[in-house]
Amino acid sequence: MKIEELQSSLEAHELMVIDREKGMIMHQQKYVLEILDRFGLIECKSISNPCETSSKLEECSEEEKVDATMYKQLVGSLRYLCNSRPDICYAVGVISRFMNEPRKSHLIAAKRILRYVKGTANYVTALSSCEAEYIAGTYAACQLVWLESLCLELKCKLQKPQKLLIDNRSAINLAKNPVSHGRSKHIETRFHFIREQVMSGRIELVYCPTQDQLADGFTKALKLDRFEELRRKLGL
Repeated sequence: MKIEELQSSLEAHELMVIDREKGMIMHQQKYVLEILDRFGLIECKSISNPCETSSKLEECSEEEKVDATMYKQLVGSLRYLCNSRPDICYAVGVISRFMNEPRKSHLIAAKRILRYVKGTANYVTALSSCEAEYIAGTYAACQLVWLESLCLELKCKLQKPQKLLIDNRSAINLAKNPVSHGRSKHIETRFHFIREQVMSGRIELVYCPTQDQLADGFTKALKLDRFEELRRKLGL
């Protein structure tokens, strides 16, 4: 079977395949986003492991009951996700024992698995920091386009083109220069959305030096002087 035929067949089952030089990577990242959204966890805080080790799930007749139908749907979704995520198989197996009369603790455990999946759902394996920034830039561009539409609906005046700040010059060059196709042809097509927006003039990419990157205060631990500097710039 050709890779294109295999891809088409798998897509029908919410599976995706990325062809690499050393093999293929199968993932269900689109499906992950769908179930996170379906169960109201798209904005949840992620965690580093799928199950609690300090306590054991048991039948709890005195505990509050939860919607059995919703619980079964959640467990079923997680069981299907096990096709590409064997790291959650044990945890999903445990919560599957309580399908008959699920209780609050069982639902919390099931949602914990989703929180873990969210934190480990790498949307693609980037081969360099340039590619990682390029892919992250595409996600930011999607949000920027949505915000632009929202502001226009609210009759707000907008400066055009919209400016998107990125702290990686290589990623900016990759988005601006179509000649760089040879360097980016292995990146999934959907991540080239940012290039389309730049070429159409809708978005302008602006280099943001690390020292001016206010977002650092939200994403990493900082030394006191740097932390206080960013806090001051944020007006806090």
